[in-house]
Amino acid sequence: PYSIQVNSVTATPDGFVIAGSMLVPGLSNGSITTETIIIATDKRGNRVGEIVRIKGNSGKIIKSIIQNGSVTGYVVAGDSIVIDLNAEQSANVSVTSMKALLLDANFNVIKTRTLRGDTSKTYIEDYSAESIEIVDNGYIILGTYKEGIQLQQAAPSKQLLIKLDANFEPVWYKEYELLNRTSQNSKSIHYRNGRIIWASSL
Repeated sequence: PYSIQVNSVTATPDGFVIAGSMLVPGLSNGSITTETIIIATDKRGNRVGEIVRIKGNSGKIIKSIIQNGSVTGYVVAGDSIVIDLNAEQSANVSVTSMKALLLDANFNVIKTRTLRGDTSKTYIEDYSAESIEIVDNGYIILGTYKEGIQLQQAAPSKQLLIKLDANFEPVWYKEYELLNRTSQNSKSIHYRNGRIIWASSL
């Protein structure tokens, strides 16, 4: 009854941690939502402990937070997707919100940060996360923004960056115009000497 997809892996001193997503039935009739799944393994890939399930998010990318050789937590970026097969507008059948999770070393959620479209609008915008980078004083999320229009699948995806501080509070937001082209970002973003580097297909 569940569809599981693996999206990312991060290394730890003891092995690896895998993040993925799982589609599950929603609360309302005909709706489907997503959950993040986290799987810890040893250095040979054998699972350690139970699969962790976190409601309301699809884990696209996971990074280990390592201090003094020990894992102190994890940061996860992904999407919160709601599929409503009974939506009146076709653009609202699938609505995507960007979501980031800050986890402790035992995969307990410490903080969350969500960027979602205005649900009071006739056509709801989509925000999606592709990657996250750990920087000295916080985190940078790479994602896309899709305008809410009637034929939403035809709307161009604009690139965007969001900076969160160490307490997971937003610092700044930057959106990039693409002159009606659409973008598909890579799953990697890097921070070097005050510069942010990523790749994207247009």
